[in-house]
Amino acid sequence: MNKTLFLALASVFVIARLPSLAQPMGADQGLYAYVGERILAGELPYRDAWDQKPPAIHYAYAAMRAVWPSEGVAAAADLLAAVLVAALLTMLGTALVSPAVGRVSALLFLFLSDPGFQRLAGVSVRAQCETFIAAAVTGAFVLLARGAPTAAKTLGAGALLGLAFAFKYNAAAYGGALVLT
Repeated sequence: MNKTLFLALASVFVIARLPSLAQPMGADQGLYAYVGERILAGELPYRDAWDQKPPAIHYAYAAMRAVWPSEGVAAAADLLAAVLVAALLTMLGTALVSPAVGRVSALLFLFLSDPGFQRLAGVSVRAQCETFIAAAVTGAFVLLARGAPTAAKTLGAGALLGLAFAFKYNAAAYGGALVLT
């Protein structure tokens, strides 16, 4: 697949997500946003606002709400994360196999991760913990797959895995794969 066709298809898949920017947040996103707003007000998660998730999702929503205090911020963050993961998959596939594999991987991700396919009670599922875990873990794999291993790359991959774990504990499942890489 040539670069022009890849960019055209990727653009179509990204543009297809734009209507989600006008959709309201779901229940989970609303809870994360509430805890994030309490953080912005100087309060503490788990003391002043409760949710059972690890802290990274709440601080991510605090940062998102500080930048854009609108319901559309969840969809915008989800869109940006999807573009980031697609770019990282392009790099990873290229490093491991070929540019064509990287591009096809990115396109499959953009298509299959479209929030229009993932609804819960009629609301698109976006900007969940897994959204940010995907970006962190894919970034970790890219660091380890490109070029000769170095201490800095290994440290960076470990930091990204730690960040993923701070979003949700099940991200530790990727640790074994990163060690093998």
